[in-house]
Amino acid sequence: MPSPSPSQSQSPSQPRPKSRPTASCLPCRTRKVKCNRQTPCTACTARNIPQECKYAAPDADRQAIAQAEVIADLRAKVRRLRGRLASSSVMGIIGDEDGDFEGETGEEGGGGLEGRDGDGEEGEEEEEEEEEEDRVADLEAVYQVLRDGEWGEVQRVVGRLRAGEAVGGIAKDVWMVEKEGECVCMASRGFT
Repeated sequence: MPSPSPSQSQSPSQPRPKSRPTASCLPCRTRKVKCNRQTPCTACTARNIPQECKYAAPDADRQAIAQAEVIADLRAKVRRLRGRLASSSVMGIIGDEDGDFEGETGEEGGGGLEGRDGDGEEGEEEEEEEEEEDRVADLEAVYQVLRDGEWGEVQRVVGRLRAGEAVGGIAKDVWMVEKEGECVCMASRGFT
């Protein structure tokens, strides 16, 4: 029997695609149509089959999956805001080389743009943008634990989310540290 050629066999060094959890309802998955993940979804309501709109994942897990879309939107907004900030004249005052845009105090979200302008409206807008960036950073930290964390860490975070705890509080406990190219969750080291 001939052996498969190198192009036919999959090499073990090629990463396998990550499996994604199913978030769409069963009828939408069957029909391969877009599902808005509501209960019942718009597609099932339009087809007059809201009673058949069932999900394979529990409600709490579906909500966490749906938050991934929110995170992607927030990341896009952060990129857009950073682009606007980079093109403004204020960039020369507060910008740093790695693009983190931290305030002059060195604390995240602290004191960088506040009080630079006599106009209160611009200061309020900048403050709102900073708060939005803080919320995005919190969501990204929690999402990173859910995506890359050990099973025990993921269970703790999901339990806290289900209990209704604020994402900001969870993010403070799961602050991620870059160490030798891999993320280490501080929660796994007893900092929760």
